[in-house]
Amino acid sequence: MLIGVYGSNEGLENTPASSPGCLLPPPKPLVSDLLIAQRAKRLGIPAIPGHRAVLTRPLDFRRSPARLHPGNVMAQKILAEDMRSRATCIWATPCGRGCSIRANYQSTTVHLPPALASGNLDITTEAMVYEVTLGRDGRANG
Repeated sequence: MLIGVYGSNEGLENTPASSPGCLLPPPKPLVSDLLIAQRAKRLGIPAIPGHRAVLTRPLDFRRSPARLHPGNVMAQKILAEDMRSRATCIWATPCGRGCSIRANYQSTTVHLPPALASGNLDITTEAMVYEVTLGRDGRANG
């Protein structure tokens, strides 16, 4: 819905199934993936698409914001705008190096931009947090 995880439900014991409609379709396999799958099949080993937090199709910016932030029109608007700015992966760079089109999920590229856009976020550098205190309204106050 927000993170964007691709993969498939294979019914294997060590690969948990996801709710229907939750996973994005996996990308087409590379030639090396096909070769591994071919050799693994000969050994009776299933080769399946892994689950990765990378967009393979655009996010549903029309319906997801209301489901994620019911009753909060401002949050829905910020999130919808932000979801539209994330592109699907074009496999141009290794994901661990960061993603300029924000196709892979990283909290710094997915959560911080809309939080900063809201005007309700202050970032303090070179500080450690030991505790977050809450006010009576349940919101952080210190």
